[in-house]
Amino acid sequence: MNYLSISINFARQIPMLNPTTGEIALFHALLDLKNIDMNFKDKTGKRKSWADGFDPTSATLQLYSGLSANGIVKAREKLKALGLIDFKSRGRRKSTVYKLLDLSSDKSAFNSSVNSSDNSSDNSVPLNKTKQDKTKQDNKVLSDARNEKSISDVFNLWESNWGFPNGIAQQDLTEWVNQFRADLVLHAITFALRRNINSKGADRYLARTFERYQQEGITTVEQAEKKEKQHQQQASREYGARTFNKPKRREPIPEWMRKDLEDKPKQNYDPRIQHGYVMPDDSMDPMPK
Repeated sequence: MNYLSISINFARQIPMLNPTTGEIALFHALLDLKNIDMNFKDKTGKRKSWADGFDPTSATLQLYSGLSANGIVKAREKLKALGLIDFKSRGRRKSTVYKLLDLSSDKSAFNSSVNSSDNSSDNSVPLNKTKQDKTKQDNKVLSDARNEKSISDVFNLWESNWGFPNGIAQQDLTEWVNQFRADLVLHAITFALRRNINSKGADRYLARTFERYQQEGITTVEQAEKKEKQHQQQASREYGARTFNKPKRREPIPEWMRKDLEDKPKQNYDPRIQHGYVMPDDSMDPMPK
């Protein structure tokens, strides 16, 4: 086990386990605190492992998770029932010892429930109904597998460009994948990368993007690309209109030149004076200069 594998496996199981936001926050708080605990050695001087327990204080958990003391008690009971963590209370004066479980094993509550449902059968059920149920179950497994791979792709794309996502970003990514599907989330991240969005503003930018998607009813990559193309064309037209209607700059006439123009007498135009010829007096015979 390591930080990345635990975080990704937890994100994969969120759509099936359906934990609350408080339970997700507590799990990420425990994961972050265990990652910090890994930098220290145990009492014998050996390096700690992810399978070892750790005992953060209640105040520390409240700070990292944003939950109250009662909220932590309720959330940890649910996480334990789901097979995600284990803990042992040691009374009021000592901190509770927590332990993160290996989510890739078959010991979690989700995997156990799947295995038990696969092994259980009722002989009184008609054969046709059994085949239909098995087909639906197989389709669900395939759908879950695609979703798991897509969630992993989302996390990998974020990590390869912006570094490993923190607890808030992980929760947001998971919620967006559940609401908009992973392919649209991947498209939004790719679009943000093209706009040179940095890691600090990535989560806020994507939050505004998906808020706009929800307002405009965008649920597929095709709809998002069409809307982006329309926006780009409109921006190009507006930019062209501003450039075309921009007034030309006129240089101001210096004061000394303005005075010379005002003092200089105006010359009357004589139609008898043509280009290259001079018609003096009243003579109609052209005379070259």
